[in-house]
This record gives sequence, C-alpha cells and structure tokens, in this order.
Amino acid sequence: MTQVMIDTLKVSQRLQESGFTRKQAAGAAEILADLLADRPNKDAVIEAIQESAVAINRRIEASERRLGERIDGVKADVDGLKTDVAGLRTDVAGLNTTVENIQTMMVKLMEGQAVLLQNDMELKRRLDFFKPPEAAD
Repeated sequence: MTQVMIDTLKVSQRLQESGFTRKQAAGAAEILADLLADRPNKDAVIEAIQESAVAINRRIEASERRLGERIDGVKADVDGLKTDVAGLRTDVAGLNTTVENIQTMMVKLMEGQAVLLQNDMELKRRLDFFKPPEAAD
C-alpha cells in the first residue's frame, strides 16, 4: 500500500493564509495527515460503504418485491371487480327481461279485463231486455 505523505507545515501555512488561526490550521493539517496516512482505516470506510450499498440494494429489492405483490393484489381485486360487474350486468339484464314480461302480462290482463267488462255489459244489456217492465205506481 502506498502511503500519502503531506507537508503539514505547508498545509498549516496555507490554512492560516485563508483565515484559519494558527492553532486551527495546525490541528486541521494534523487531522488531514492522519487520515491520509491511515490507509487501513480508509479501506475500512470503503468496505463499510460497500456493505451499506449492498444492504440498501437488498432493501430496495425487498421493497420492489412487496410493491410487486401489492400491485398483483390490486390487479386481482380489479379482476374480481370486473367479474362482479359482469355478474351485475347479467342480473340487470335478467331483471329488465322480467320487468318486460310483467309489463306484457299486465297489458294482457288489462285487455282481458276490458273484454270481460264488455262481455258483462253485453250480458246485462241482454238480460235487461228480458226483464219485465217495472210496474207503474
């Protein structure tokens, strides 16, 4: 592994030139030198980032799976609703036929009653013909 060496004095001077105090610049330069010199720690950070990326990908895949299952459930519900609607349409068509049949029967019944009423009136007229006239008082 290659170690990166930095001149902490130069870094400290540049930080002071940009507005850091002498103490702040020295501390920041030392921290930077420690971070760059500590390669195993940097590798551990990279490894932790990679492990986090793998964990995030697993979570995404699990979320996608759950979302897919929910979508499949919704599709099944919609298919069920389509079946229910088709059944209701069939029921309504059957009810329409029943109503039409009842209407036809009502018309025939009323026509029959009209014929009976006419026959009854005709019968009364004929019977009245044979009735003796009422006696005058």
